[in-house]
Amino acid sequence: MICWELPVKTVSEANIKEHWSKSSKRHKLQQKHVRFKFLEDKPEIDLPVQIMLTRIGKRKLDDDNLRISFKWIKDQIAACLFPGSRLGQADDDPRLIWHYAQEIGKPGIKISFLPINPFPS
Repeated sequence: MICWELPVKTVSEANIKEHWSKSSKRHKLQQKHVRFKFLEDKPEIDLPVQIMLTRIGKRKLDDDNLRISFKWIKDQIAACLFPGSRLGQADDDPRLIWHYAQEIGKPGIKISFLPINPFPS
């Protein structure tokens, strides 16, 4: 299992009212943290894989807002797992199984890659 903790802030993208340049800056920063972690660790991830995205924040979001808060992060993870794919195109690959969770605490995220054992004992 691979587990990363990143100092990335996530917000409810569906409910936030802000200038487009502020949200664009946040999205690029989220993607940059994920991309740099892949480049730094060079993880060997066997497919299929379960990916647990955990949001850590001051308060919890409801289920649909939790999922949308990870949109840009999810797109970047999939792009890193499938080099050459276009950003936002690979995250629906059936070999990627996405799970979401959240915790109260200092804002950040956890990304966990959990192998799927095709031959359970």
